[in-house]
Amino acid sequence: MQTRHNQPLVLDSGLRVQISSVDAPLDGPLGDSGIALDDGRVRIFNQNDSRPIDLRPIQEFGPLHAHLVQYSGAIWFPGAYTFPERMKRTLGTRKRRNGMARALRYIEQLGG
Repeated sequence: MQTRHNQPLVLDSGLRVQISSVDAPLDGPLGDSGIALDDGRVRIFNQNDSRPIDLRPIQEFGPLHAHLVQYSGAIWFPGAYTFPERMKRTLGTRKRRNGMARALRYIEQLGG
């Protein structure tokens, strides 16, 4: 099934689907995507590890019953680098704090 960015599609089963693709620099060279699903009773948005810039299409999909959002990032940073241990701890703490703050902003903006 081929979809288009932020355009809801109703499948033969009646399931409504909307893919939100993102090609921000932080999403890598191929970008990333999230998926919104609505079976007529429950609406969910699986943000996966995408970082949508324009949340209006997701909000227009309808009020969400569940929002799955990732708060962690790539597990190799900063552990795989040859930084001093204290610097690794500081960078790791900052990464977790920033990731949680970002996840909470998305949750708040989408009505969590």
